[in-house]
Amino acid sequence: MTKFFTHNAHLIESSKSINIFDYFTYFFYFLFIFFQVISNSSWHFFINLGDLASPLSRTNIFFLIVLFLISCLRDWNIKQFIVTMVLTFILLAYFLKYGSNLFSVFLVLVLVGMAINPVKLLKIDFYARLFSVLLIIFLSLIGILPKSGNAGSYTDFYYSVFLYGFTWSPILGYLILIIFLEFILLFKIKKSVLVATTILYVFFQLSIGYMTGIIGGAMAIILLFLSRHKFFNLPSLALLTYPFLFLVTVYVSIYYNSASSMWALWNDITSFRISIWQYYLQNWKINFFGNIIPDQSNIIGSTVPGHGALDGGYIFFLIKYGFLSIMIIYSLIVIVKYEYDNKIQKDISRNGFWIFVIISILTAFSETSSFLAYFSPFAALLGSLAFFNRDKLKIELEYRDKVID
Repeated sequence: MTKFFTHNAHLIESSKSINIFDYFTYFFYFLFIFFQVISNSSWHFFINLGDLASPLSRTNIFFLIVLFLISCLRDWNIKQFIVTMVLTFILLAYFLKYGSNLFSVFLVLVLVGMAINPVKLLKIDFYARLFSVLLIIFLSLIGILPKSGNAGSYTDFYYSVFLYGFTWSPILGYLILIIFLEFILLFKIKKSVLVATTILYVFFQLSIGYMTGIIGGAMAIILLFLSRHKFFNLPSLALLTYPFLFLVTVYVSIYYNSASSMWALWNDITSFRISIWQYYLQNWKINFFGNIIPDQSNIIGSTVPGHGALDGGYIFFLIKYGFLSIMIIYSLIVIVKYEYDNKIQKDISRNGFWIFVIISILTAFSETSSFLAYFSPFAALLGSLAFFNRDKLKIELEYRDKVID
């Protein structure tokens, strides 16, 4: 142990100095997620405190920029530097075309994720989302925010209904799904606790009618048990599922026929998403960088299917941000698969992370939420799993092992 301190003192001192900035990164990531969740609730309609009317508001963008700059105060390697240059160029190109936009935020969070250990990232995210959601629910229970009632007059969105301080049941439902996933994947819990938590989770999702949450939670439990068997390859499942669901989305959007009873059945099963996808695909063509689309969600009329509510991560990002956005997300998953095969990275990113990635991929078929920062840590997690400094991680592991010895 003395020999280790003697020969590696400069590495330990470097690690200690970086830890100060690590804590700032953790703190600002917590704040960013907190404000993202708050901005996705009814807060700004009833509480005049801060510019929190949208996840892309000036307050949120300010915290995102500060978070990114602080995350840059770390040890770098060549790979991180190259990836940062490439993704920064891409996100600036999207910013110049669209202004503040969801895909640029996605890319910034990938860059932020590089600075955070994946385990710590999900733990911070878990506590930030749990605290934020409980706060909004509490404010609705004491009457500061609405617990129920029609919200369309506030949001100009046809389907808006207040629910425990949020403006739509899928918003709260997906946030609860993410919190549930992080809880069962991060913490060592007894089977009895897992069963009780799952029952409560399913009961709540049933009470608000959010089937995506029920299916996503069920798939997570199934994958959790299957992952214990060596024959079940989670990384390969992720690599196959993403392009499969993307191609299925494009296929049904192109070939949907409202006159067919079979297509009508599938459209009904998907809550009329297919007809909405086709509407957008017919009006805005697929291209490399996407389209500038006027807001359709506030159009109350029969001319826009589903009142313009475009749900589905693959079709939303494809039409809005182009084929490049779809390819970048998939490329990040491929890189994570490559890093997963590294011995040190495998010790850190166990099967739990792949379960989270797979559930995000699956739910992206029907929901855009998994690709959006105010719903999920998916973007930051990909950045962490793919590019977190393995050299720094190796030093931390060696130091911990030596201290134990």
